[in-house]
Amino acid sequence: MDWKTELSSRWAIAPVRSFSGGEIITAGFYHYKLRNRDTNDVCTIAFYGIGGGLSVVPAAYSENLRYYYKNLRSKRPTSFQDLNLRRAQLVIGSIQALSGQNASGFVLNILDGYSGYSKPLMVYKSISGSGDFGYEDSIGTPTAGIDIHDGLIHVKWDEVERGLPDHDDPIAPEWNDPVIPYEDPPAPPPRGKKKVRLEADVLFGFDRHDLRPEAISRLGAVAYEINKRTAPNVTIEGHADSTGRPGYNERLSRRRAEAVKNWFVSKGVYNAPRFSVVGKGEEEPVADNKTPAGRAQNRRVEITIE
Repeated sequence: MDWKTELSSRWAIAPVRSFSGGEIITAGFYHYKLRNRDTNDVCTIAFYGIGGGLSVVPAAYSENLRYYYKNLRSKRPTSFQDLNLRRAQLVIGSIQALSGQNASGFVLNILDGYSGYSKPLMVYKSISGSGDFGYEDSIGTPTAGIDIHDGLIHVKWDEVERGLPDHDDPIAPEWNDPVIPYEDPPAPPPRGKKKVRLEADVLFGFDRHDLRPEAISRLGAVAYEINKRTAPNVTIEGHADSTGRPGYNERLSRRRAEAVKNWFVSKGVYNAPRFSVVGKGEEEPVADNKTPAGRAQNRRVEITIE
């Protein structure tokens, strides 16, 4: 079967760039990377639309240099070819400061038809900001506004990434490289196991299991690594030092591991609802519990990615 028409219900999407202009009557384009989770092929898709809205300035442009994929499913099995020139609707609200820091929320609704009564084929919802799965670079003056667009999806066949084995951004060949006929790549070797250790004192306050704001950047890097995997198998372990009763330490370490999993689920990290959670308590120290430095090392969350 041709990769363009291969059907799937499992997809992942990531924003790339956006532009909107106008104040009452508005127009804009929004580019996304869309990944077929079954084949691991990636196409850039573009939404071009026109509609209405209110904004402080007449134009704004943003570009994301890192691709944070969010999992989504189509209502029925579909393909890249099915999405080309399909009608879509977009509602987006955004605010941008003079420093370039910004936040936005939007809903992209790809319809299964062209009438006003068409049901959605895919629905992508996102709330993001600078440093948290959001746009990294923004050009323009401070802005705030909301736009409602109706338009079409265009699949950019010249921006196709076939069967990515390990990363999202293959390196383009040099111009003097010889032209080699395309052949289907061999199946990628299985990924090795990766373990990430995060200090609990960075993630949580003393004797608490709610995440600190400082934890977001650390967990975001782990989420990015997980989303690069085609079929991630993740175990989250909470660990404690020997201060307090063993039963209490075990319950606290499990609640902390569950808080990390819930954050992954809230951010749409692929397969996050199936992540395993374990509370180890004080059973597996990595340092001496007799010293403050050793106890700090033992208070941790370990994330194993396979």
